[in-house]
Amino acid sequence: MVLPDRYIDHGSPQDQLHEAGLSSQHITATVLSLLGRPKEALQFK
Repeated sequence: MVLPDRYIDHGSPQDQLHEAGLSSQHITATVLSLLGRPKEALQFK
């Protein structure tokens, strides 16, 4: 997981992480998807 190659508007660090797809919910959903648990991953997206 990396920062996207695009401009992210100014805002709080939490808002910027969410916009970049690096919030705790996004990370949890990615891990669950990689573990083959897509139904659980949908709860976090």
